[in-house]
Amino acid sequence: VVVGDSEANYSEMRCEKICFIEGIAKTMGKYFIEDGDQVYILEIGIGTNEFTDERLSEAEKVIKTFIIE
Repeated sequence: VVVGDSEANYSEMRCEKICFIEGIAKTMGKYFIEDGDQVYILEIGIGTNEFTDERLSEAEKVIKTFIIE
């Protein structure tokens, strides 16, 4: 995945049912961007429901504007 002008690795965990003691079913996505000695982690966390894919797509548009300066 390209984020800004950097390559990023993307990992996603999607729970269709509650996967933690507290809360609701969640979908979590993380983008890992290496830059020299540092790794930037950008994270998305939303509830899993019929709108999840649409919301992930919208959030990804925002994430992709991230630029390391």
